[in-house]
Amino acid sequence: MYKRNEYLESTDCVKQSLARENAGLDWNYAIAKRIDRDLHEKLLPFDSSLLLDFAPVLPLISSGYFHTARGIIEGLTVENEELNEVREWLLRTLQDADETEG
Repeated sequence: MYKRNEYLESTDCVKQSLARENAGLDWNYAIAKRIDRDLHEKLLPFDSSLLLDFAPVLPLISSGYFHTARGIIEGLTVENEELNEVREWLLRTLQDADETEG
């Protein structure tokens, strides 16, 4: 959903253009806004006290530093089942979107 190749192959001209104009770390910066938005939507239902461990990664994600954010998220222990599903989604998303990892 956030892979650059998926955007390149999209029939949506805006997505194609975004992918053509950005590669590598530039792709991470370009797609970061969408991931950040989708993550915040997924976190809205949760009480803020459950989200404290996620706070350090939010600026990393919005800045495109997906590899660093993944390292922190992998170390989190999340006991809430629904929040753990968000954590797993985020790990997959950041892995898929990261153009700096080969």
